Amino acid sequence: MAVFRNAQGYMLSPAPVNVGIGATVTAASTTQVPVLLEDLIVASSAFDGTVSQIRVAGQSIFASSGTVPTNVFSAVAQTEGYRSISIPINQQHQLSVDFVGGAAAANYSFACGTTPIPQDAVVPTDMIGSALSYVAGFDGGFTNIAAGATATLTMTILRPVVLGRLVLCLDTDPDSINGLADVNINSILVNNIELKSGDAASSIPAQVAAVKSTLDQDLLLAYPAELNSTVSVQITNNTAGPINIGGAIFCMPDLRS
Repeated sequence: MAVFRNAQGYMLSPAPVNVGIGATVTAASTTQVPVLLEDLIVASSAFDGTVSQIRVAGQSIFASSGTVPTNVFSAVAQTEGYRSISIPINQQHQLSVDFVGGAAAANYSFACGTTPIPQDAVVPTDMIGSALSYVAGFDGGFTNIAAGATATLTMTILRPVVLGRLVLCLDTDPDSINGLADVNINSILVNNIELKSGDAASSIPAQVAAVKSTLDQDLLLAYPAELNSTVSVQITNNTAGPINIGGAIFCMPDLRS
């Protein structure tokens, strides 16, 4: 059976933007027909940039106080479905992404899969509730951890969410999973409640939450976090040198709402 895509229904992307060192630049694209926004990919020649905001028709879909490394949205990420925005948007409305530059100027862009929908299937963003909670990033984007040291990634939740797929990355090429070798997760806390299955002495290899990890649903935290909750992930760097580590948690639909 043949399946055809509507005209102007393939990938929503902006013109590429050049982002200077530490600068913030917004890239935006305007829909030509009503669509459902699907998986979001970020493309860049740099690996140390971050995303400080994503908006659909002017409404933020960030669920936390932090920022998200662009590597989390890499085309090589094994996060299909989890990174789907899953929000309908009307024609002539915008999807925008705020990029923050890293240690050198670089070009950034994004591409979001789209499924054309009927006009009457569009729901205003102020009426879609928990669907606006797309992703929750950690404060500061990347955290530097010296060799042999331990640090904690933290975020404050801005609206009630169900925490989904945890993703961790370094500020290096996300196509390699080996960068997180000898890096361990000591604890995952939501308001000081431990989510890790093991005892206090146990640690989880950070590679299981890497951008290219294929563990799929085993990586779902599947835990509710209320407004102003604190989420923290404690990490130890057992490598011979310092690392810059960041990450995010893709949110799940809250079926309680």
